[in-house]
Amino acid sequence: MFEKSVTGQFGITDKLEDLINGTLMLDEFGNVKLELNNSFSETIADSFNEIQNCVEFPKIIGYGSNGKYYELINCWSTGGNLNLGGLIQPKVYYTCEFVYEFPQNYSKEDSFDRISFSIDKLNQWCNIPSLKVNNIMHPTNVEFDIQTLWQQAKDDLEFKIGSGYKTSGEENCNYSVSFDYAFTIKFEPQKLLDVDIDKFIRIAVDFKTMLSLFVNESAKIYNITITNTKSTVLINLYCNYVQKNTEKSIDARKRISTFYLNDISKNLMAIFDCFMEKQESLGGSLSAILKNCDLKKHRVIDIPDYIKQTATAIEGFMRNCRNLTIEEDQNIFKERLERLLENQTNDDAKWLKERLKYANQASFRKQLKLLFEEFRNNFKEHTKGILDDKKLENQIIDGYVNTRNFFTHYDMATKKIMLKNDTLVFLCDYINELLRLLILKEIGIDSEIVTKRNSHNQLLIGTKSRLLECLKGEK
Repeated sequence: MFEKSVTGQFGITDKLEDLINGTLMLDEFGNVKLELNNSFSETIADSFNEIQNCVEFPKIIGYGSNGKYYELINCWSTGGNLNLGGLIQPKVYYTCEFVYEFPQNYSKEDSFDRISFSIDKLNQWCNIPSLKVNNIMHPTNVEFDIQTLWQQAKDDLEFKIGSGYKTSGEENCNYSVSFDYAFTIKFEPQKLLDVDIDKFIRIAVDFKTMLSLFVNESAKIYNITITNTKSTVLINLYCNYVQKNTEKSIDARKRISTFYLNDISKNLMAIFDCFMEKQESLGGSLSAILKNCDLKKHRVIDIPDYIKQTATAIEGFMRNCRNLTIEEDQNIFKERLERLLENQTNDDAKWLKERLKYANQASFRKQLKLLFEEFRNNFKEHTKGILDDKKLENQIIDGYVNTRNFFTHYDMATKKIMLKNDTLVFLCDYINELLRLLILKEIGIDSEIVTKRNSHNQLLIGTKSRLLECLKGEK
Protein backbone atom coordinates (compact mmCIF):
# COMPACT_ATOMS: atom_id res chain seq x y z
CA MET A 1 0.00 0.00 0.00
CA PHE A 2 1.35 3.44 -0.84
CA GLU A 3 1.20 4.76 2.72
CA LYS A 4 1.11 8.45 1.83
CA SER A 5 2.06 8.90 -1.81
CA VAL A 6 3.98 7.51 -4.74
CA THR A 7 5.55 9.55 -7.52
CA GLY A 8 5.56 8.34 -11.10
CA GLN A 9 4.45 8.96 -14.65
CA PHE A 10 0.80 8.81 -15.69
CA GLY A 11 -1.16 8.93 -18.92
CA ILE A 12 -4.36 7.99 -20.74
CA THR A 13 -2.33 5.86 -23.19
CA ASP A 14 0.80 3.77 -22.65
CA LYS A 15 2.90 5.83 -25.07
CA LEU A 16 6.00 6.96 -23.19
CA GLU A 17 6.03 10.39 -24.85
CA ASP A 18 2.50 11.09 -23.54
CA LEU A 19 3.20 10.26 -19.90
CA ILE A 20 3.12 13.11 -17.36
CA ASN A 21 4.95 13.35 -14.05
CA GLY A 22 2.64 13.22 -11.06
CA THR A 23 1.97 12.00 -7.53
CA LEU A 24 -0.64 9.44 -6.49
CA MET A 25 -1.83 9.65 -2.88
CA LEU A 26 -4.56 8.68 -0.41
CA ASP A 27 -5.96 11.32 1.91
CA GLU A 28 -6.90 10.68 5.55
CA PHE A 29 -10.36 9.48 4.48
CA GLY A 30 -9.01 6.96 1.95
CA ASN A 31 -9.94 9.08 -1.08
CA VAL A 32 -7.62 8.79 -4.07
CA LYS A 33 -5.95 11.94 -5.37
CA LEU A 34 -3.70 12.20 -8.42
CA GLU A 35 -1.71 15.43 -8.81
CA LEU A 36 -0.40 15.91 -12.37
CA ASN A 37 2.33 18.40 -13.22
CA ASN A 38 0.65 19.06 -16.55
CA SER A 39 -2.67 18.41 -18.22
CA PHE A 40 -3.60 15.75 -20.76
CA SER A 41 -4.78 18.50 -23.13
CA GLU A 42 -2.86 19.79 -26.14
CA THR A 43 -4.01 23.42 -25.92
CA ILE A 44 -4.23 25.99 -23.14
CA ALA A 45 -7.98 26.37 -23.76
CA ASP A 46 -8.50 22.62 -23.27
CA SER A 47 -6.30 22.74 -20.15
CA PHE A 48 -8.60 25.42 -18.70
CA ASN A 49 -11.54 23.13 -19.46
CA GLU A 50 -9.78 20.22 -17.76
CA ILE A 51 -9.17 22.34 -14.65
CA GLN A 52 -12.61 23.93 -14.44
CA ASN A 53 -14.86 21.06 -15.53
CA CYS A 54 -15.18 17.41 -14.60
CA VAL A 55 -13.30 15.94 -17.55
CA GLU A 56 -13.71 12.17 -17.40
CA PHE A 57 -11.50 9.27 -18.47
CA PRO A 58 -12.41 5.59 -18.08
CA LYS A 59 -8.81 4.77 -17.15
CA ILE A 60 -5.54 6.51 -16.29
CA ILE A 61 -2.43 4.32 -16.15
CA GLY A 62 0.71 4.99 -14.15
CA TYR A 63 4.23 3.70 -13.61
CA GLY A 64 5.34 4.34 -10.04
CA SER A 65 8.88 5.11 -8.90
CA ASN A 66 8.47 2.08 -6.62
CA GLY A 67 8.42 -0.18 -9.69
CA LYS A 68 4.69 -0.90 -9.52
CA TYR A 69 2.08 -0.37 -12.22
CA TYR A 70 -1.20 1.46 -11.48
CA GLU A 71 -4.58 1.65 -13.17
CA LEU A 72 -7.05 4.32 -12.01
CA ILE A 73 -10.59 3.34 -13.00
CA ASN A 74 -13.45 5.80 -13.80
CA CYS A 75 -11.51 9.03 -13.32
CA TRP A 76 -12.64 12.66 -13.30
CA SER A 77 -10.84 15.97 -12.86
CA THR A 78 -11.41 17.85 -9.61
CA GLY A 79 -9.65 21.15 -10.27
CA GLY A 80 -6.15 22.52 -10.56
CA ASN A 81 -4.30 25.73 -11.25
CA LEU A 82 -2.39 27.49 -14.02
CA ASN A 83 1.09 28.92 -13.40
CA LEU A 84 1.59 31.98 -15.61
CA GLY A 85 4.94 33.06 -14.20
CA GLY A 86 7.07 33.12 -17.33
CA LEU A 87 5.97 29.66 -18.49
CA ILE A 88 2.38 28.53 -18.78
CA GLN A 89 2.24 25.32 -16.79
CA PRO A 90 -1.11 23.77 -15.78
CA LYS A 91 -1.45 21.49 -12.77
CA VAL A 92 -4.49 19.20 -12.71
CA TYR A 93 -6.00 17.02 -9.96
CA TYR A 94 -7.91 13.79 -10.59
CA THR A 95 -9.77 11.29 -8.47
CA CYS A 96 -11.34 7.93 -9.32
CA GLU A 97 -13.51 5.06 -8.09
CA PHE A 98 -10.75 2.44 -7.80
CA VAL A 99 -6.99 2.11 -8.05
CA TYR A 100 -5.40 -1.21 -9.00
CA GLU A 101 -1.79 -1.62 -7.83
CA PHE A 102 0.04 -4.33 -9.78
CA PRO A 103 3.42 -5.81 -8.84
CA GLN A 104 6.34 -5.69 -11.28
CA ASN A 105 5.93 -9.31 -12.39
CA TYR A 106 2.21 -9.05 -13.12
CA SER A 107 0.95 -10.61 -16.34
CA LYS A 108 -2.36 -9.60 -17.88
CA GLU A 109 -2.91 -13.26 -18.68
CA ASP A 110 -3.19 -14.08 -14.96
CA SER A 111 -6.65 -15.07 -13.74
CA PHE A 112 -8.29 -14.07 -10.45
CA ASP A 113 -10.69 -16.09 -8.39
CA ARG A 114 -11.16 -14.23 -5.11
CA ILE A 115 -11.22 -10.82 -3.49
CA SER A 116 -10.41 -10.43 0.21
CA PHE A 117 -11.23 -7.63 2.64
CA SER A 118 -9.43 -7.05 5.92
CA ILE A 119 -11.80 -5.57 8.51
CA ASP A 120 -10.35 -4.08 11.67
CA LYS A 121 -12.68 -5.73 14.24
CA LEU A 122 -12.71 -9.15 12.56
CA ASN A 123 -10.05 -10.90 14.66
CA GLN A 124 -11.64 -10.03 17.98
CA TRP A 125 -15.11 -10.78 16.62
CA CYS A 126 -13.82 -14.26 15.75
CA ASN A 127 -12.27 -14.39 19.25
CA ILE A 128 -8.85 -14.94 17.65
CA PRO A 129 -5.91 -12.76 18.74
CA SER A 130 -3.60 -11.19 16.16
CA LEU A 131 -0.24 -12.95 15.83
CA LYS A 132 3.02 -11.16 15.09
CA VAL A 133 6.35 -12.92 14.65
CA ASN A 134 9.60 -10.94 14.40
CA ASN A 135 13.30 -11.57 13.81
CA ILE A 136 12.94 -14.87 12.01
CA MET A 137 16.35 -15.66 10.53
CA HIS A 138 15.14 -18.43 8.20
CA PRO A 139 11.70 -17.35 6.96
CA THR A 140 11.46 -20.23 4.46
CA ASN A 141 11.14 -22.64 7.38
CA VAL A 142 8.20 -20.82 8.97
CA GLU A 143 4.93 -22.76 8.84
CA PHE A 144 1.49 -21.22 9.28
CA ASP A 145 -1.69 -22.85 10.45
CA ILE A 146 -4.15 -21.44 7.90
CA GLN A 147 -7.67 -21.77 9.25
CA THR A 148 -11.12 -21.32 7.79
CA LEU A 149 -13.50 -20.32 10.57
CA TRP A 150 -16.65 -20.04 8.46
CA GLN A 151 -17.49 -20.87 4.87
CA GLN A 152 -20.70 -21.02 2.85
CA ALA A 153 -21.67 -20.97 -0.82
CA LYS A 154 -24.51 -18.94 -2.27
CA ASP A 155 -25.46 -18.87 -5.96
CA ASP A 156 -22.15 -18.70 -7.88
CA LEU A 157 -20.17 -17.22 -4.99
CA GLU A 158 -18.45 -18.68 -1.94
CA PHE A 159 -18.04 -16.63 1.23
CA LYS A 160 -15.32 -17.35 3.75
CA ILE A 161 -13.77 -15.97 6.91
CA GLY A 162 -10.24 -17.27 7.07
CA SER A 163 -6.70 -16.36 8.02
CA GLY A 164 -3.90 -14.86 6.01
CA TYR A 165 -0.54 -13.32 6.66
CA LYS A 166 1.79 -10.60 5.42
CA THR A 167 5.57 -10.73 5.41
CA SER A 168 8.28 -8.10 5.22
CA GLY A 169 12.08 -8.29 5.23
CA GLU A 170 15.02 -5.97 5.80
CA GLU A 171 18.62 -5.96 4.65
CA ASN A 172 19.88 -7.11 8.06
CA CYS A 173 17.76 -10.27 7.71
CA ASN A 174 15.16 -9.16 10.27
CA TYR A 175 11.89 -10.66 9.15
CA SER A 176 8.38 -9.93 10.38
CA VAL A 177 5.03 -11.62 9.90
CA SER A 178 1.57 -10.32 10.77
CA PHE A 179 -1.32 -12.75 10.90
CA ASP A 180 -4.93 -11.66 10.42
CA TYR A 181 -8.36 -12.93 9.39
CA ALA A 182 -10.14 -11.67 6.30
CA PHE A 183 -13.59 -11.83 4.71
CA THR A 184 -13.20 -13.41 1.27
CA ILE A 185 -15.53 -13.72 -1.73
CA LYS A 186 -14.55 -16.52 -4.11
CA PHE A 187 -15.75 -16.81 -7.73
CA GLU A 188 -14.91 -18.70 -10.91
CA PRO A 189 -11.45 -17.80 -12.29
CA GLN A 190 -11.68 -14.86 -14.70
CA LYS A 191 -9.79 -11.88 -16.08
CA LEU A 192 -9.76 -8.60 -14.21
CA LEU A 193 -11.88 -6.83 -16.82
CA ASP A 194 -14.58 -9.46 -16.35
CA VAL A 195 -14.74 -9.05 -12.56
CA ASP A 196 -17.52 -6.79 -11.26
CA ILE A 197 -15.44 -5.16 -8.52
CA ASP A 198 -18.22 -2.77 -7.53
CA LYS A 199 -20.57 -5.68 -6.84
CA PHE A 200 -18.07 -7.33 -4.49
CA ILE A 201 -17.27 -4.07 -2.70
CA ARG A 202 -20.98 -3.51 -2.03
CA ILE A 203 -21.24 -7.01 -0.52
CA ALA A 204 -18.16 -6.40 1.64
CA VAL A 205 -19.40 -3.01 2.82
CA ASP A 206 -22.73 -4.62 3.80
CA PHE A 207 -20.82 -7.29 5.74
CA LYS A 208 -18.69 -4.61 7.44
CA THR A 209 -21.84 -2.68 8.44
CA MET A 210 -23.46 -5.84 9.81
CA LEU A 211 -20.27 -6.57 11.76
CA SER A 212 -20.46 -3.04 13.21
CA LEU A 213 -23.95 -3.87 14.47
CA PHE A 214 -22.65 -7.07 16.08
CA VAL A 215 -19.73 -5.40 17.89
CA ASN A 216 -21.62 -2.20 18.80
CA GLU A 217 -19.14 0.19 17.15
CA SER A 218 -18.06 1.11 13.63
CA ALA A 219 -15.83 -1.38 11.84
CA LYS A 220 -13.66 -0.32 8.90
CA ILE A 221 -12.14 -1.97 5.84
CA TYR A 222 -8.38 -1.40 5.81
CA ASN A 223 -7.14 -3.66 3.04
CA ILE A 224 -8.54 -5.10 -0.22
CA THR A 225 -6.60 -7.66 -2.27
CA ILE A 226 -7.35 -9.68 -5.39
CA THR A 227 -5.70 -13.10 -5.45
CA ASN A 228 -5.44 -16.24 -7.58
CA THR A 229 -6.05 -19.91 -6.83
CA LYS A 230 -2.63 -20.19 -5.18
CA SER A 231 -3.56 -17.40 -2.74
CA THR A 232 -0.91 -15.20 -4.33
CA VAL A 233 -1.72 -11.51 -3.97
CA LEU A 234 -1.76 -10.16 -7.52
CA ILE A 235 -3.44 -6.81 -7.03
CA ASN A 236 -3.99 -4.37 -4.17
CA LEU A 237 -7.18 -2.41 -4.59
CA TYR A 238 -7.73 1.09 -3.19
CA CYS A 239 -10.96 3.06 -3.00
CA ASN A 240 -12.69 5.39 -0.55
CA TYR A 241 -13.83 2.41 1.55
CA VAL A 242 -10.23 1.66 2.55
CA GLN A 243 -9.42 3.36 5.86
CA LYS A 244 -5.92 3.81 7.24
CA ASN A 245 -4.89 3.85 10.92
CA THR A 246 -7.84 1.77 12.07
CA GLU A 247 -8.25 0.59 15.65
CA LYS A 248 -8.41 -3.19 15.50
CA SER A 249 -9.63 -3.95 19.02
CA ILE A 250 -13.23 -3.85 20.17
CA ASP A 251 -13.86 -1.40 23.01
CA ALA A 252 -13.52 -3.40 26.24
CA ARG A 253 -16.85 -2.00 27.50
CA LYS A 254 -18.59 -3.31 24.38
CA ARG A 255 -17.24 -6.87 24.58
CA ILE A 256 -20.09 -8.02 26.86
CA SER A 257 -22.68 -6.81 24.33
CA THR A 258 -20.91 -8.22 21.25
CA PHE A 259 -22.49 -11.02 19.22
CA TYR A 260 -19.51 -13.19 18.25
CA LEU A 261 -19.00 -15.52 15.30
CA ASN A 262 -19.42 -18.53 17.61
CA ASP A 263 -22.87 -17.26 18.63
CA ILE A 264 -24.27 -17.16 15.09
CA SER A 265 -21.92 -19.12 12.78
CA LYS A 266 -24.58 -21.74 11.92
CA ASN A 267 -27.04 -19.11 10.70
CA LEU A 268 -24.62 -16.38 9.57
CA MET A 269 -25.41 -16.68 5.86
CA ALA A 270 -29.16 -16.48 6.48
CA ILE A 271 -28.62 -13.48 8.78
CA PHE A 272 -26.40 -11.81 6.18
CA ASP A 273 -29.00 -12.42 3.44
CA CYS A 274 -31.70 -10.89 5.63
CA PHE A 275 -29.45 -7.93 6.47
CA MET A 276 -28.74 -7.22 2.79
CA GLU A 277 -32.44 -7.52 1.97
CA LYS A 278 -33.36 -5.02 4.70
CA GLN A 279 -30.28 -2.81 4.34
CA GLU A 280 -32.15 -0.02 2.60
CA SER A 281 -34.94 0.18 5.18
CA LEU A 282 -32.48 -0.14 8.08
CA GLY A 283 -29.92 2.28 6.64
CA GLY A 284 -31.07 5.50 8.32
CA SER A 285 -31.45 4.00 11.79
CA LEU A 286 -28.21 2.00 11.53
CA SER A 287 -26.05 4.96 10.56
CA ALA A 288 -27.50 7.01 13.44
CA ILE A 289 -26.97 4.20 15.98
CA LEU A 290 -23.36 3.62 14.88
CA LYS A 291 -22.60 7.33 14.91
CA ASN A 292 -23.93 7.47 18.47
CA CYS A 293 -21.77 4.47 19.44
CA ASP A 294 -18.67 6.24 18.14
CA LEU A 295 -19.56 9.48 19.90
CA LYS A 296 -19.85 7.61 23.20
CA LYS A 297 -16.64 5.67 22.61
CA HIS A 298 -14.59 8.82 22.14
CA ARG A 299 -16.40 10.65 24.98
CA VAL A 300 -17.54 13.31 22.53
CA ILE A 301 -21.20 14.09 23.22
CA ASP A 302 -22.94 17.10 21.80
CA ILE A 303 -26.26 16.73 23.61
CA PRO A 304 -28.51 18.41 20.98
CA ASP A 305 -26.89 16.28 18.26
CA TYR A 306 -27.16 13.13 20.38
CA ILE A 307 -30.89 13.79 20.95
CA LYS A 308 -31.54 14.36 17.24
CA GLN A 309 -29.43 11.39 16.08
CA THR A 310 -31.30 9.09 18.46
CA ALA A 311 -34.63 10.48 17.20
CA THR A 312 -33.45 9.84 13.63
CA ALA A 313 -32.66 6.23 14.55
CA ILE A 314 -36.15 5.81 16.03
CA GLU A 315 -37.96 7.43 13.09
CA GLY A 316 -35.88 5.56 10.51
CA PHE A 317 -36.72 2.21 12.08
CA MET A 318 -40.39 2.82 12.87
CA ARG A 319 -41.25 4.45 9.53
CA ASN A 320 -39.30 2.14 7.23
CA CYS A 321 -39.47 -1.16 9.09
CA ARG A 322 -42.87 -0.77 10.73
CA ASN A 323 -44.57 1.49 8.16
CA LEU A 324 -46.51 3.39 10.80
CA THR A 325 -49.33 5.51 9.42
CA ILE A 326 -52.36 7.30 10.88
CA GLU A 327 -54.72 5.57 8.47
CA GLU A 328 -53.70 1.92 8.25
CA ASP A 329 -55.29 1.68 4.80
CA GLN A 330 -53.36 3.98 2.46
CA ASN A 331 -56.29 4.02 0.03
CA ILE A 332 -58.49 5.72 2.65
CA PHE A 333 -55.86 8.44 3.05
CA LYS A 334 -55.56 8.89 -0.73
CA GLU A 335 -59.34 9.20 -1.11
CA ARG A 336 -59.50 11.81 1.66
CA LEU A 337 -56.65 13.76 0.05
CA GLU A 338 -58.39 13.71 -3.36
CA ARG A 339 -61.61 15.04 -1.81
CA LEU A 340 -59.69 17.89 -0.18
CA LEU A 341 -57.96 18.80 -3.43
CA GLU A 342 -60.77 18.45 -5.97
CA ASN A 343 -62.47 21.81 -5.24
CA GLN A 344 -59.25 23.84 -4.95
CA THR A 345 -57.65 26.07 -7.57
CA ASN A 346 -54.61 24.56 -9.29
CA ASP A 347 -52.17 26.69 -7.26
CA ASP A 348 -53.94 25.96 -3.97
CA ALA A 349 -54.19 22.26 -4.75
CA LYS A 350 -50.47 22.11 -5.54
CA TRP A 351 -49.61 23.98 -2.32
CA LEU A 352 -51.95 21.85 -0.18
CA LYS A 353 -50.73 18.56 -1.69
CA GLU A 354 -47.13 19.46 -0.84
CA ARG A 355 -48.08 20.36 2.74
CA LEU A 356 -50.02 17.12 3.23
CA LYS A 357 -47.43 14.84 1.62
CA TYR A 358 -46.46 13.30 4.97
CA ALA A 359 -49.75 13.90 6.77
CA ASN A 360 -50.40 10.17 7.07
CA GLN A 361 -47.10 9.49 8.83
CA ALA A 362 -47.37 8.67 12.52
CA SER A 363 -46.16 11.39 14.88
CA PHE A 364 -42.86 11.01 16.72
CA ARG A 365 -44.81 10.57 19.95
CA LYS A 366 -46.75 7.61 18.52
CA GLN A 367 -43.55 6.10 17.11
CA LEU A 368 -41.87 6.33 20.50
CA LYS A 369 -44.88 4.83 22.26
CA LEU A 370 -45.03 1.84 19.89
CA LEU A 371 -41.26 1.36 20.03
CA PHE A 372 -41.42 1.18 23.83
CA GLU A 373 -44.18 -1.41 23.46
CA GLU A 374 -41.84 -3.53 21.32
CA PHE A 375 -39.09 -3.09 23.89
CA ARG A 376 -41.43 -4.41 26.61
CA ASN A 377 -42.49 -7.39 24.51
CA ASN A 378 -38.94 -8.37 23.54
CA PHE A 379 -36.76 -7.34 26.47
CA LYS A 380 -38.78 -7.73 29.64
CA GLU A 381 -35.70 -8.10 31.82
CA HIS A 382 -34.31 -4.73 30.69
CA THR A 383 -37.62 -2.81 30.71
CA LYS A 384 -38.92 -4.05 34.04
CA GLY A 385 -39.35 -1.20 36.51
CA ILE A 386 -39.11 1.51 33.89
CA LEU A 387 -41.25 0.94 30.77
CA ASP A 388 -43.79 -1.28 32.52
CA ASP A 389 -44.64 1.67 34.80
CA LYS A 390 -47.27 3.64 32.85
CA LYS A 391 -46.69 6.88 34.70
CA LEU A 392 -42.93 6.66 34.27
CA GLU A 393 -43.26 5.73 30.59
CA ASN A 394 -45.48 8.76 29.93
CA GLN A 395 -42.98 10.97 31.78
CA ILE A 396 -40.18 9.69 29.52
CA ILE A 397 -42.23 10.10 26.32
CA ASP A 398 -43.41 13.62 27.21
CA GLY A 399 -39.94 14.72 28.25
CA TYR A 400 -38.16 13.27 25.21
CA VAL A 401 -40.72 14.58 22.69
CA ASN A 402 -40.58 18.08 24.18
CA THR A 403 -36.77 18.05 24.27
CA ARG A 404 -36.49 16.79 20.72
CA ASN A 405 -38.96 19.46 19.52
CA PHE A 406 -36.93 22.17 21.21
CA PHE A 407 -33.63 21.09 19.67
CA THR A 408 -35.27 20.62 16.26
CA HIS A 409 -37.44 23.76 16.10
CA TYR A 410 -36.13 25.78 19.09
CA ASP A 411 -39.67 26.41 20.28
CA MET A 412 -39.10 28.41 23.46
CA ALA A 413 -42.47 27.27 24.85
CA THR A 414 -41.07 23.73 25.30
CA LYS A 415 -37.82 24.80 26.97
CA LYS A 416 -39.26 24.68 30.51
CA ILE A 417 -40.52 21.10 30.11
CA MET A 418 -37.33 19.58 28.71
CA LEU A 419 -35.46 16.74 30.39
CA LYS A 420 -32.20 17.51 32.17
CA ASN A 421 -28.90 16.78 30.45
CA ASP A 422 -27.94 13.71 32.53
CA THR A 423 -31.38 12.19 32.00
CA LEU A 424 -31.13 12.81 28.24
CA VAL A 425 -27.74 11.13 27.89
CA PHE A 426 -28.77 7.98 29.79
CA LEU A 427 -32.14 7.85 28.03
CA CYS A 428 -30.48 8.00 24.60
CA ASP A 429 -27.94 5.35 25.69
CA TYR A 430 -30.82 3.14 26.80
CA ILE A 431 -32.88 3.60 23.61
CA ASN A 432 -29.90 3.12 21.27
CA GLU A 433 -28.85 -0.15 22.86
CA LEU A 434 -32.37 -1.63 22.98
CA LEU A 435 -32.98 -0.52 19.38
CA ARG A 436 -29.73 -2.21 18.32
CA LEU A 437 -30.92 -5.45 19.94
CA LEU A 438 -34.29 -5.11 18.23
CA ILE A 439 -32.59 -4.70 14.84
CA LEU A 440 -30.45 -7.78 15.52
CA LYS A 441 -33.64 -9.76 16.04
CA GLU A 442 -35.09 -8.12 12.94
CA ILE A 443 -32.29 -9.53 10.77
CA GLY A 444 -32.75 -13.04 12.09
CA ILE A 445 -30.67 -13.57 15.23
CA ASP A 446 -32.54 -16.01 17.44
CA SER A 447 -34.32 -14.52 20.47
CA GLU A 448 -32.64 -17.01 22.81
CA ILE A 449 -29.18 -15.88 21.64
CA VAL A 450 -30.11 -12.22 22.11
CA THR A 451 -31.45 -12.94 25.60
CA LYS A 452 -28.46 -15.07 26.58
CA ARG A 453 -25.84 -12.63 25.29
CA ASN A 454 -27.48 -9.61 26.96
CA SER A 455 -28.72 -11.12 30.22
CA HIS A 456 -25.56 -9.79 31.92
CA ASN A 457 -25.04 -6.75 29.72
CA GLN A 458 -23.62 -4.46 32.41
CA LEU A 459 -23.53 -1.55 29.97
CA LEU A 460 -27.31 -1.74 29.55
CA ILE A 461 -28.01 -2.65 33.18
CA GLY A 462 -25.91 0.26 34.44
CA THR A 463 -27.52 2.68 31.98
CA LYS A 464 -31.00 1.65 33.08
CA SER A 465 -30.09 2.09 36.76
CA ARG A 466 -28.66 5.58 36.21
CA LEU A 467 -31.64 6.57 34.06
CA LEU A 468 -34.03 5.61 36.85
CA GLU A 469 -32.06 7.73 39.33
CA CYS A 470 -32.15 10.73 36.95
CA LEU A 471 -35.89 10.35 36.32
CA LYS A 472 -36.57 10.42 40.06
CA GLY A 473 -34.68 13.71 40.19
CA GLU A 474 -36.87 15.13 37.40
CA LYS A 475 -39.97 15.00 39.60
